[in-house]
Amino acid sequence: MAEIKSTFFETCMGVFQGGGCRAAAFAGALSEASTRGVDFAGVAGTSAGSIVAALIAAGASSDQVHATLTKMDFAEMVKPPDSSSSKSKWLERAKARGANLIKDGARDLLLHQGLHSSQGIDRWVNDELKKLLPEVKDIRIRFEHLVKPLWVVAADIMSSDVKIWSQDQTPTEDVAFAVRCSCSIPLFFQPVNGRYVDGGLLSNLPSFVFSDPAGSVYAKRILAFLLESEPSDAQNNSLTSLLESLVDTAVNGATRVQFRLTPDVHEIRIPTGDLKATEFERMDNKMIGTLVANGTAATKEFFNDELSRVAPREVGHSVCEGDDEVYAVLAEALVTRTAQHVIICDESARCLYPIFPSLLAWRMKGVRISAYLSPCRGNPHDAYQRRLATALGIVVSELPMLPFRGFLLDPDHPDNCLAVVYMDDPVANRTLAVRYQSRYDFAAIKALSHFLNITPPAETGTERPEIVSLAEEEVIEKLRRHVGQYSIADMTMETVAIENIVSLCRMVRGFKFDQTRVLYHLFRKAELQRFQCAAVAYPNGGKTIITPPVVEESGGKFILIQGTTRTVYAHRSGDRNIRCLVVRNPTGPIPSDLRIPLRHVFVGGRTVSTKDRYEREFDDDFRRIEFATHYPTETLV
Repeated sequence: MAEIKSTFFETCMGVFQGGGCRAAAFAGALSEASTRGVDFAGVAGTSAGSIVAALIAAGASSDQVHATLTKMDFAEMVKPPDSSSSKSKWLERAKARGANLIKDGARDLLLHQGLHSSQGIDRWVNDELKKLLPEVKDIRIRFEHLVKPLWVVAADIMSSDVKIWSQDQTPTEDVAFAVRCSCSIPLFFQPVNGRYVDGGLLSNLPSFVFSDPAGSVYAKRILAFLLESEPSDAQNNSLTSLLESLVDTAVNGATRVQFRLTPDVHEIRIPTGDLKATEFERMDNKMIGTLVANGTAATKEFFNDELSRVAPREVGHSVCEGDDEVYAVLAEALVTRTAQHVIICDESARCLYPIFPSLLAWRMKGVRISAYLSPCRGNPHDAYQRRLATALGIVVSELPMLPFRGFLLDPDHPDNCLAVVYMDDPVANRTLAVRYQSRYDFAAIKALSHFLNITPPAETGTERPEIVSLAEEEVIEKLRRHVGQYSIADMTMETVAIENIVSLCRMVRGFKFDQTRVLYHLFRKAELQRFQCAAVAYPNGGKTIITPPVVEESGGKFILIQGTTRTVYAHRSGDRNIRCLVVRNPTGPIPSDLRIPLRHVFVGGRTVSTKDRYEREFDDDFRRIEFATHYPTETLV
C-alpha cells in the first residue's frame, strides 16, 4: 500500500542534529521522508548533521544520501593527530619532559589538543560533493556552488561564540572545510586551525539559523531530525573517558534547552541505542543496518500521525508575510478541511489568478463561495476576474466600503473556522496578514462575518464547472496573436521526456505546488493526459483555457517558459513524460541564462520575488503566455 503523502512538509526547512558516527540513522529517515513527498527549501546541520545537510544542499536525492552514508568508511574519517596544528609552547616543553609516559590516549590529548585529526572528513566531504556537482570545474566546492541554501555551524573557541557558514554570509568559502570544523568533536578531534570545534558544543540542533527571514530562508516550518542515545552503564575511569562524558553531557543538554526556546520546530527523534558518537570502531554492517532501520521507523511513525503532531502546535493566530503565505494557508485548507462556505473580501478579485485551482476544486465539490468586492474601477483584468468568478458560481457582491480585507472559511463552525485578514504596514511597505483558526479564535472570526452581514448563499443548481479537452489550435492561435516572440514561431503539442527539460528558475512557489496536486487529480478524474490542452467549461456555456506547459527547444534541450511548477510536480511524482506545447524558432532570446535541472529545483514556502526565483527581474522580454491565453478583453465576454 502506498504511503500517505505529507500535507504539512511538502516544503520546509530541514535541520540535522550532530551525532558522530550515529548519523547513518539519517539515511533511513531521509528515505522515508522522501516517500512522503518531503522537500527541503534549505538545510542546516551541526557536526555529522552538517554532512547530511551538505549532501542535500548539493542536490543529493534520498537514495544518494542513503548510499553515501551506508557505504561510508568511518575508519577513513579518523586520522592520527597532526603535530603541526599544536602551537602551544608549553605543550612542547611538556613533551620534552616526559609526557610520552602518559597512557590511555591522554598523551595525544595533551600534546595535540585532540586524539585524532579531522582532515579525513574534509577530503571525503569534498570528494562526495564533487560527485554530486560534476558541472563545477573548481577543485573545491564553495557555498555559492550549492543548489539549495545551507547553514553549517561550528564553535569558535577563540571568540567563545558560534561560527556560521552559509550562502548568504560566506558564499565563496569552502563547504568541506566548514563541515570539517563542525564535525571536530572536542577532545576526540583536534580543533581546526586551533579554534574551530564541533558546533554541538554550543548548538547541536541549529534551528536558530532560520530565525532571520531576510536571507535564504524560504519556508517557515522546520523539520528537525534528532538522534537519541541510551545512557551507558559501562564504567571507565580514564581521563579521556571522563572528558568525553562531559562533552556529551554539554551537547545533549544544549539540545534540550534549544527545544524549549524553539517550540515551533517539529522533531523526528531517532533512537540509536547505546552507541556513542565517537565509537567509529563499532560501525559494521549490522550496526549501520540497525541505525537505518531505526531512522526509517521513527520517520514513518511521525508521518503516520502527522496531523495530530502538527495541528496542536499551530493553534491560535499567526502572521503571514506576503501574499504567497496567505495563499498557502488557503491551499492547505483545501486538503485539510472540509469547507462548506468560503468568503472573499477584497478590493478586487485579484486572488482568482493565483488560487484558481483551489476555487475550481471547491466549486466542483459544491462548496459555496461568496466574494465581497469594492466597485469595479474599469480595470480590464479586474473586470475579467469578476466575470470569471461569476462563471465559477461565486456569488459576487459589491460594497462601497469594506470592513476588512481577507478570507473566511466556515465562520459559523467553531471547530472548522479559519480566517486570514490583511493588515496594513505602511512603514515597512510590505503585505502582512493575521491567520485565525478554529475554536481558539472563533469569537474573532465570528465578529468578522458579522461585519459583512453574511447570509450563506443558496445553492444555484447542481451544475458544476468541469475540465474538458481543448484543441491545441485554440491555444496556438492565442499565443501567435498576443506573444510577440511567437508570432511566426513553429508550435506543436508534443510528449516530451521530463529528463530533457530544464528550468529557468531555482525555486517554485509553495502554494502553487500545493494546488498542482489538486490539478493533477482533476486531470486524472477527467481522463486527460497531464498536461494536455484543456479548458474549464462553465455552466453558463463559457470556457477558459488551462494553459499547458510551454517549452522552447534549444540545443536538444527543452527550456521551461510556462508551467514550471506542474512539470516539477510531475517529475517528483515519477512521471517520465509530460505533454507540452513545444515552441521552435521564436523571435528573441530566452529571457534568462539559468539552466537548472528539474531535480535541483526546490519548493519555497514563503513569499518570494521574481529575483529570488530567477536571479533577475523581468520586463517585456519575458513571454506573456498566461496573459495571452486569458486575454482580458476577449475571455468570457
